[in-house]
Amino acid sequence: MTALVGQSGSGKSTIVGLIERWYNPLSGAIKLDGRPIDKLNLNWLRRHVRLVQQEPVLFQGSVFDNIAHGLVGTPWERVSREEQMAHVQEAARTAFAHDFVSELPEGYDTQIGQRGGLLSGGQKQRIAIARSIVSQPKVLLLDEATSALDPHAEGIVQQALDKASEGRTTIVIAHKLATIRKADNIVVMTKGRIVEQGTHEGLVGQDGVYARLVKIQDLAVASRVSSSDSEGDDTIAEEDPAHPTKTITRFPTADQTRLKEMVEHDNYENYTQQGFVRLIMRLVVENPELTWPYIVALLTCIMAGRLVALPDQSEC
Repeated sequence: MTALVGQSGSGKSTIVGLIERWYNPLSGAIKLDGRPIDKLNLNWLRRHVRLVQQEPVLFQGSVFDNIAHGLVGTPWERVSREEQMAHVQEAARTAFAHDFVSELPEGYDTQIGQRGGLLSGGQKQRIAIARSIVSQPKVLLLDEATSALDPHAEGIVQQALDKASEGRTTIVIAHKLATIRKADNIVVMTKGRIVEQGTHEGLVGQDGVYARLVKIQDLAVASRVSSSDSEGDDTIAEEDPAHPTKTITRFPTADQTRLKEMVEHDNYENYTQQGFVRLIMRLVVENPELTWPYIVALLTCIMAGRLVALPDQSEC
């Protein structure tokens, strides 16, 4: 895993575009296993080099259709649907998407709407990850794949990315340095040039550009705080990969409170139906300043109901 870090405009995303061959370099060469990529078949290259971007692009259709789109150009493109489904489900499990997809009304055949609008941001990103790895690529490019997500979704997607990166050459672009601490090589860029590279510990020890970025994000302090809880965090991650884990990035108290609330957000047991009177009482307790308006509204409803129930005098 190689991580690219640096300020906006330093050239990180340009490198991704060059590797994908959206354009070719004017000088120099990019080589894959010692061979210049401009000498390789473009379809072959893009089949073995997959990209997960900050904003996933999904298509109107089912979950299966979106993930199976990653099989285009592979030997599995024209196999039976059953065989494709096996590959799709395997990729979804790696991306931590299989469980929530299985709970959808029609499973993998559920329609997700225009641009995946019926899914949350974290769910769309996990579908995009599954689509990227379903073809078993050799190289995985991650362009700030978690930067647009809330802390809870970020934790789940980051675990999915870590799982998807196993056994592959991975190039990561990240502003949140907490997500690339374990990278084998961190490349620090400024104005299109490499100014530092090495491991996290080595670059922090140099007290250079990367160390200053770490201090800005308060990564060093947060890592010491989280180290004492690392054993417990590993246990949580093993029991439930979708459980929000403590990261080495610290969040404001308000974000932490919202994160805890989101853990139970999809628990339907919390949304059992209540009676009308009990609902009014709950509203009064939660909004005592509106007690009289609620009482007036309740009496009005009762009187309206009685008037409707009275027989029409003209018919008597």
